[in-house]
Amino acid sequence: MKLCIGCGVCEYACNRDAIQIRWENGSYKAHFDNTKCINCGACERVCPFNKKNILNLDRSNMLGNVVGWYIGISKTYQTTSTSGGALTELCKYLLNNKIVDSILCVGPSTKKRYFQYQEVTTIDGLKKCARSAYYPVSIDSVKSIIEKANGKKYAVVGLPCLCTGLRKLRELQPKYKESIKYILGIVCSYTPNAEMITHIAKNVGIAVSEIDHLRFRDKSVGDLYGLSICTSNGEIKKYLPNEWGLKDAFLSKNYILKACLACNNIYAIDADAVFMDAWQEGVSDTAGTSLAITRNKDVDLYVKNMEWTYNRADLSRAVQAQDYGHLIDFKIEGSKYRRSKFGYDCSYKGVPLKEKAESWRLLIANNVLKEHMEKNTTFEHFRRKLTIETIVFVLIRKICSLWSKVVYKEQIDENSYYYGLLRG
Repeated sequence: MKLCIGCGVCEYACNRDAIQIRWENGSYKAHFDNTKCINCGACERVCPFNKKNILNLDRSNMLGNVVGWYIGISKTYQTTSTSGGALTELCKYLLNNKIVDSILCVGPSTKKRYFQYQEVTTIDGLKKCARSAYYPVSIDSVKSIIEKANGKKYAVVGLPCLCTGLRKLRELQPKYKESIKYILGIVCSYTPNAEMITHIAKNVGIAVSEIDHLRFRDKSVGDLYGLSICTSNGEIKKYLPNEWGLKDAFLSKNYILKACLACNNIYAIDADAVFMDAWQEGVSDTAGTSLAITRNKDVDLYVKNMEWTYNRADLSRAVQAQDYGHLIDFKIEGSKYRRSKFGYDCSYKGVPLKEKAESWRLLIANNVLKEHMEKNTTFEHFRRKLTIETIVFVLIRKICSLWSKVVYKEQIDENSYYYGLLRG
């Protein structure tokens, strides 16, 4: 498999114990034991990045099947969850009404791995897992729990790629259809390599070894993108986005995992419901607002019955919310160009020049990161090399933007991260 996100679904599909998910160079990767493999193809049938499985989406079908769509907030969990807390409310509803026995979701972990999948059976447990995790995770950490289900039902919360893998796993092996009752998705831009934590640590002046655990999207800081870090001596430090480096660490996408460059599944179309921030002027507020799309009639009923204040939103809101952050152009348009470079059968005819330029930058940045992680070079050396690449790209992108404006009459995106760099 040329691209691997390390989601861990292939390990579930293999009946020969020939696959292990290992931590390697800042992310998870699948490793194969050829002495055990019988070439049955089960792993390929569930892999979301297999050439036969990878989704070819565009603006006409990117939302997937839609039963209901809603916008609102949870008064209980708005301030302690990502966006408006709707996903946390749904998980609580499923637990309280004994629709599922457990929620399998990502939460803070030890400093060996800052985030990982865990089983949650209590409301207090849900609160600990209610924020975003900008960090590589793999569902293999809860494999023993699902394998020993003994009639238990689970709801799994995951990113779009994992949702696709789990859907195919349930089709391949009926036992998982029984145990994994619902798949709940989260809109995703990308997953960063764990080395981003080193970048953040440098920004705030803390050694990585001093970080015990951290929380992204901690609104108690006073911002939707606040960050709190608990040090090894128990001290909690809180940082605003400009302090921990939201732009240069996360929004720059310099730490993007290679598989994410090929993904165009924004809205987790294989999930029973998907949740997202209502990014849009006049819609979202400083405390966060949730947008939800349901694709399962039962889940749609649960969403309407759970404790939250909501309205039936115009479906265009879901598109506008992600367009507001320029995510759709990046994943729908830009991925066409990037997929062609990874050997997928994909035409990138008509992809805007600025998206090709951005893709070029990210492919170069990904190679710089790969070299840094594999050769274990110093972080300072890595950042210098990446900075040089970025400066060159900024000049190229400025030329491309001006060319597009003159020849194709495209408006230069003044909200973009790199336009800001150009202006200093």
